[in-house]
This record gives sequence, C-alpha cells and structure tokens, in this order.
Amino acid sequence: MPFGEGRRYLHQGGVLEYLVGGWSASATWQAQTGIPFTVGTGGNGFQSASGLLQVNAIRVGDPFKGGGTPLAANIDMQGVPCPASVHNRTNWYNPCAFVDPKPGSSIAPGVLLTDEASAIEYAGGKANQIHGPGYQRANMSLFKNFKTFRGQYVQFRADAFNLFNTPSLGQPGDENLDATAGQITNPQSFQNYTPDARFFQLAAKYVF
Repeated sequence: MPFGEGRRYLHQGGVLEYLVGGWSASATWQAQTGIPFTVGTGGNGFQSASGLLQVNAIRVGDPFKGGGTPLAANIDMQGVPCPASVHNRTNWYNPCAFVDPKPGSSIAPGVLLTDEASAIEYAGGKANQIHGPGYQRANMSLFKNFKTFRGQYVQFRADAFNLFNTPSLGQPGDENLDATAGQITNPQSFQNYTPDARFFQLAAKYVF
C-alpha cells in the first residue's frame, strides 16, 4: 500500500508513519462449478423392476428452464405444478424435464429382460445428468510488520474470508421426481471450521 518509508504518502517518519505506513494487502478470488448429481425417480409411487441396482430418471427436456406439464409417466408428479422459475433454492431444477423409466409392473410375469435396449428402458437414464450450485468468493488479507529490536518484529494481520458475503448454496436435498424436487435446504459445505458466511480472523506473531 502507498504509505510509509519509501512510498508515496506518509514517508516523513514519526508515529503516524509507524502506525499507518508499511501495510501490505493481498486478495484472491476463486470460483468453482457445481458438483454433478443424479436425478432419481419418484420416491413413493414408482416401483422399479426387480434386480436393478440403480434406477435413474430420464432427461427429456431442459432441467434449467421453468414451466411445462408433468408427464403421465411421473406418478409422484401428478397434480404437482411445474416450477415457473428454477436455479434457486426452492427449485434448483425442473422435475418436469425428466420422466420415470418404465415401472416393473409393466413386465409380464415370467418375462426376463435379456437385451440392453430393454434394460435401459427400465433402468433409466445415465448418472450425473446435471450439476448442482457452484460457488464464488473473494478473500483478502491486510498485514504489517512492526519493527521492535534490531531485525526482530511483530507481524499483525487481518484476514477476511468471503469478503462480499456471497451465499453458496449446497446440493439439493431432494434429488427425485416429487413435490419438493430440487429443493435446497443447506449452504455449501467446505471444510471443518469454514462457514459459508463472511468471517474475519486476526493474528499476530513475534519474529526473532
């Protein structure tokens, strides 16, 4: 920063220079795309075919476009309006852009699925069809060395994490095709002792 000895302002010495001069600052900005996840089938009414280890919803439209009409195959979506807006904490994606695969009840008794195409009709779409919310944040540090004796000094620093208090949404808590599909109830989880909201940290160390 332009204050103190050898700099543009407050370089005449004295107490004011000692307190205000010599400060340095650094800033970082980071951004990351969201984590991919798999949209599942209806949680209550849909019954999958026996023997399938995983059954996924099939994407048939744009999940990040609002509106539409629930398809007849989506048992748990009947009578539930399609969200008018998406990409928010209430509806991160539009469940009307997906459809349940064929239910196991449509397989005649004693019939086995022996070909890949038929198995896909009942197992559903591929995994990780869409991404969850990404995040971005700016961090900043302000620090200064206060000379004490000979080459020794005290360093004081102040760190601001998530400087602009940018909210970071977590993954949807409900990733199925039902009335609360795409609803987000928690913030992004980073690591222990790192909250989503802006926070400050003060530190000092003596170097000798």
